[in-house]
Amino acid sequence: MYGYEWTEEYGIFRLTIDAKIQKEIRPVFYEELDFFGMDAYWDYPKDTEAPLLWAEGIRKYVMNGVCVAEAQGGSFYAKPTVKRLTEDRLQLHPVDVNRLYEINKPLLLSLEQKAINFIQEQHSKYQALGYAFVCAFSGGKDSLALLDLCAKALAPSEFYVVFSNTGMELSDTLKAVELAKAHYPELRFEEAKCHMDPNESWDEFGPPARRMRWCCHVHKSVPTIIKLRELTGKINAKDVVYDGVRAEESARRAKYDDVVVGAKNISQINCHPILKWNTAELYCFLLYNKIFFNAAYRVGLFRVGCMVCPMSSEWWEGIANNVYGNEMQNLIEKVERFAISAKSEKEAIRMGAEVFHAL
Repeated sequence: MYGYEWTEEYGIFRLTIDAKIQKEIRPVFYEELDFFGMDAYWDYPKDTEAPLLWAEGIRKYVMNGVCVAEAQGGSFYAKPTVKRLTEDRLQLHPVDVNRLYEINKPLLLSLEQKAINFIQEQHSKYQALGYAFVCAFSGGKDSLALLDLCAKALAPSEFYVVFSNTGMELSDTLKAVELAKAHYPELRFEEAKCHMDPNESWDEFGPPARRMRWCCHVHKSVPTIIKLRELTGKINAKDVVYDGVRAEESARRAKYDDVVVGAKNISQINCHPILKWNTAELYCFLLYNKIFFNAAYRVGLFRVGCMVCPMSSEWWEGIANNVYGNEMQNLIEKVERFAISAKSEKEAIRMGAEVFHAL
């Protein structure tokens, strides 16, 4: 909703409607810097939970508003590299997340209250019509913020928290789900899971592709519908699903309304409480409230989800396959075998992950 501008304080930005900077931003932790071997060039503490820098546009490392390094390259088969833009031996410090929140408190409180009011209004509107209520939870940053907002807006008995376990989550995402359960012990956590595991579905349908992303329906949407029927005891269960969709994520999502009826299922209403939140606002909220659970973000991933996804970026792949390679190897090999069957072996090996994205 708001842009941001850098202040003179270390690592602190100010949210403002008049800001010239409108880039996606994310916190950078010591684990990511270690991953790229930056401790050989920069000095920074390794005993802090706080971020040390920010990255603009995912790859540009910014210190006090100045770009000091930029990541380049990356794929399933190649680790990204970092090009330093200064020869100075930088001294990095933990960002004061309490100060960051304090600087932006009025705007953040307004965003939070509007989201809570929205959740409550939709609950009041559809409760009388017999709808069940769900907070969709993935273990990622957006759903963590959403979960906290739902927990503040509604009583635990008024909604379910449904984690769609695709069987393709990173190990740190599964850990984040368990941490969330421990953090919110009063909430009703449920798991929706397809009767087929990914090995079976990939063998049946082939690897998911940009032109045919069957995976979301098979491993997320349909299992969630079945789970809701199970929870409500109704074959024609009607439900309101609060999700963490944000307009900043894509041009398509930027066109979404706050409430969408029947987009995924005729009896389902999707509500987007944080649709207009950007990443600067989101991270201020998460860091201050200490609900930044998923360790995958600490090594540089800016989104979490299925470990092998046709919509992932080269940056994501270059980090994920280096950090979580053992977990991903089975599905990557399936992509490679599919590519070889469709093309010559020489071409498939040369193209690697590019074949996957071209499917």
